[in-house]
Amino acid sequence: MLAMQYTIHLPHDFTAKAVRERVEKRRELFDTLPGMRHKAFLFDAAEHIYAPFYIWENLQSTKQFLLEDLFKGVVSSFSRPRVRGWMVLDCGNGNPDILPTFCLQESDAIPLEKNLQELQEEEIKFQKKLRTNPDVYLSAVAIDADRWEVMRYTLWKDKTSATKSTHDRVLSYDVLHISEPK
Repeated sequence: MLAMQYTIHLPHDFTAKAVRERVEKRRELFDTLPGMRHKAFLFDAAEHIYAPFYIWENLQSTKQFLLEDLFKGVVSSFSRPRVRGWMVLDCGNGNPDILPTFCLQESDAIPLEKNLQELQEEEIKFQKKLRTNPDVYLSAVAIDADRWEVMRYTLWKDKTSATKSTHDRVLSYDVLHISEPK
């Protein structure tokens, strides 16, 4: 699996209401998208950033999305954003009965001396335990092999239920919609 995210610093005249309306119009296009396991429509109102996050089953599905009409819609509306990518080490659902409204994305540099196999085992163990929290909808951990960073992605019931982070880089977003084709 591959994780992917792009961030769009929205024009000042593109209101939060306009973001929500765009998500409402486009979300159905992703609810049945082949090869996509998960998409969260993420928004940071304070920074005025739209930052959708995807988990793809394979590279072919990722490539197909980036080269075809859905992504062309992003490019025609906002210009072509930089797309980050990660190799997913673990991804799984927590409590399916909640509707997540808050996303926490945490990153840490991987020390040069850290054994990557041990890192993977530790992170998978941590993710499995995290998903037992009744306020966690989904969690994933992935590696950026270009920057040698580990990235943890967690969807929480709400901001107050999220655990306090102590990681190097922490981003938080409102979750506007989740698409998870079956």
